[in-house]
Amino acid sequence: MSNYNVAYSGLDNVSKAIDAVSNNIANASTVGYKAGQWVFADQFMKATSTTDAARTGMGAQNLSVRRPMIQGTIANSSNPLDLAISGNGMFRLLQDIPRSSEEKN
Repeated sequence: MSNYNVAYSGLDNVSKAIDAVSNNIANASTVGYKAGQWVFADQFMKATSTTDAARTGMGAQNLSVRRPMIQGTIANSSNPLDLAISGNGMFRLLQDIPRSSEEKN
């Protein structure tokens, strides 16, 4: 991997980290939004020779955005359709598939 690629991998990860922070700032007042943290991994060489097969990449590897699954603040509302879960759990959303007229009977 050339020095150019090493520098590019670092810049790419910094760009994605700034993206995650920007999304956190933009959604700071969004109800139910879970802040994200960009996760990356350093890559080290296993061998010093450029022709050695054991040589891996250098630079940084893109991984993902980590979202901590912690409970946020539950606020009361006057809307009867608002829902919240206190404690561990998640809402499961299912798509309602229309049944044929034969199955309705």
